[in-house]
Amino acid sequence: MNQLSHHSVDVLISGAGPVGLTLACLLKSEQPSLAVTLADPKLASDAPISQADRRTIAMSAATQSVYEGLDIWRSISASVGRIETIIVSDRGHVGKTRLGKQHNQGEDLGYVVDQARLKNALRTQANKLGVRFISQSVKNVQSVAAGARIELGDQTLIQSSLLVIAEGANSPTRELLGIQQETFDYAQTAIVTTVKHEKKHLACALERFTPSGPIALLPLRSPFESALVMCSTPKSVQEVEELNETQAAEEQRELSDSSHSLMQRRGTMARDSSSESFLKALHSQVGYPYGRFTSCGERLSFPLKLTQAKEQVRHSVVLVGNAFRSLHPVAGQGYNLAIRSCVELTAAVCSLGDYACCEKPVGGLERLYLFEQRMRADNAQTVLLSHGLHRIFTDELVPALARTLGLAALDNAGGLQGPIFAGVMGRVRPRAHLSIFSRSSKG
Repeated sequence: MNQLSHHSVDVLISGAGPVGLTLACLLKSEQPSLAVTLADPKLASDAPISQADRRTIAMSAATQSVYEGLDIWRSISASVGRIETIIVSDRGHVGKTRLGKQHNQGEDLGYVVDQARLKNALRTQANKLGVRFISQSVKNVQSVAAGARIELGDQTLIQSSLLVIAEGANSPTRELLGIQQETFDYAQTAIVTTVKHEKKHLACALERFTPSGPIALLPLRSPFESALVMCSTPKSVQEVEELNETQAAEEQRELSDSSHSLMQRRGTMARDSSSESFLKALHSQVGYPYGRFTSCGERLSFPLKLTQAKEQVRHSVVLVGNAFRSLHPVAGQGYNLAIRSCVELTAAVCSLGDYACCEKPVGGLERLYLFEQRMRADNAQTVLLSHGLHRIFTDELVPALARTLGLAALDNAGGLQGPIFAGVMGRVRPRAHLSIFSRSSKG
């Protein structure tokens, strides 16, 4: 991995997750002469694997075209789950809608990608493009006339025309700059895992709304395995975990001190019992769409909040991805919005299209304000969709009959389904015309 060999760059990106890496690849692909550096302590070879890297990403067809244009898609496509059908339903009610490839110009509706595999492919491509890496965090930022003076954790000083903060929802650099954020707590916890099932998923994704939160089953590459995102109230999650702990404790009490091997076998049985009770709880919410769930992987959990920074741009500073805004996972909008912002920011930095009139520095406020303005409608519409869906299906003031009629109307919308779906997937949003899209072609 390249080491930082100079102290002056055009763009420093703090955060080497998929969003930061994607932006770095876009910038270098569009304008190879740019000096782009990625800084993140997780780049260190001995850095622990994060929770996020053990999850999957729901990717729209528009986002896939970005990775195809960056020549990354072919290296991960063999492991990707394809979504050809989406079924949306409301638990306990007859309302249901189905969307298929015919509503997306005959193309796949989306993809389910392993985050760790995507990051590895992005890092490989970024390295080929000449992006420089440094395994340090940002410790201090000073605004200067020529951009930002940044001090890293090892006391390295870097002069950058633009600092991009792509660190995630709990961004330390955003807090360092004193940029406040607004938060809406959904009072829900997301449980993320993979489940195996008896029947094939047939490239179908399920979105099931329940009184305690939405549940999504997303098809993985194996036809008998799906990614699960289960959003529930803390009380519901606690009830499941308490049941798991109780059964596990009962199994542990049966362990014999006289045999270590027996203890190991019984310990495995206790863990299996915990998974079994979790899968029973899942069946009670979604039924048996793929027959019986036979097993589940490691279960990760995290609280759900809608967060938004009160500023996206400052002189020589811009926030992207979850560092600027994190969304509820319903409808899988957050990551795709972040990639659209990376495309738009690349156009701004490289003075393409509407930004060609900007003769100001890369990190100049005029240029960044124009970027913010160009993303404003997309940001607002995506938040409205994500937040609105959550409220409609969890708010007790919204009659169940109204939800049923709404889903039934969408299912019978005929020719309107395509435009509606295109709006949901961000395909009708104005998009900067980067050169990578002329290289992108569906195969």
